[in-house]
Amino acid sequence: MGSVFGGIILLVVFFVLSVLKIIFMFNNLILDNILLGVSIVIGILTILNFFNKVGNKSPGATDNATSVGTVIALSKYFKNNPLENIDFTFLITGSEELNLGGAIDFIQKHKNELDKDITYFINYDLVGAHGVLRNVTSHGIPKKTTSTKLNELFRNSSKDLGIEIKEIYFPIGAAGDHMPIVNMGYKACVLASTGSMKYVHSKKDTMSLVSKEGLNNIFSLSIEVANRLNKELT
Repeated sequence: MGSVFGGIILLVVFFVLSVLKIIFMFNNLILDNILLGVSIVIGILTILNFFNKVGNKSPGATDNATSVGTVIALSKYFKNNPLENIDFTFLITGSEELNLGGAIDFIQKHKNELDKDITYFINYDLVGAHGVLRNVTSHGIPKKTTSTKLNELFRNSSKDLGIEIKEIYFPIGAAGDHMPIVNMGYKACVLASTGSMKYVHSKKDTMSLVSKEGLNNIFSLSIEVANRLNKELT
C-alpha cells in the first residue's frame, strides 16, 4: 500500500509540474531537471513492478518457508530458555502477497493491547539463503524508517558475532509485513538474504537456494539481539 501511494504521489507531481510548464510556457532549468528526475524514477519503478510477479508457481523455499522455520526454531529455543524481561509472541501471518492482509488484521485487532514504547517486531522475509543478510532500514515513498533501536541492536550484534549484514532502503516493489506495523507507530525491522531475491515468485525458489550457514546466522543473531534487549530492559 505504501508503495502504491508513493507511486501515485510521483505521478501527481509529474502531472502538476508538466501542466505548469505548458500553461506558463517558460523554460526553467530547475523545473526541467525535476521533471527529468521524476520521469526516470517513474520509469524505473514501473520496470521493477513489471518484473515483480506473483502467483502460485513458486515452491516457496526462501519466500517464505525459511522464515517460517526460523520463527518455529526460535519459539522452541525461547520456550526452553525464557528471558526475564521479554514476553515473546511468535506470529506467522497469512495473505502477505494479498496487500499484507494478515499483518494488517493482526495489528488492527491488537493495537489497544500493545504498548508502542516497549513492543518490538522482527519480520523475517527471505532469510536463510546464500549471500549477505540485509536489514531493510527504510522503505516507501515518502520514506518510512524502521526501528532505530532494533537496527542498532542488529548492527552491533552482527559485528560482534562476525556476521555480515547490510542496511538498505527499498523505495518500492518490496512490500513486507513490517510495513503496516511501522505505519501504526510501532518499532519494527525486517531481515532478508540477498541470495534469493532474484528468484522470488519463480519456479527457481527451491531448496538449492537455502544455506545452512544463512539459517544458523539468522538464528544466532536473533538470539543475541533478544539477549541484549533483555539486558537493556532490566
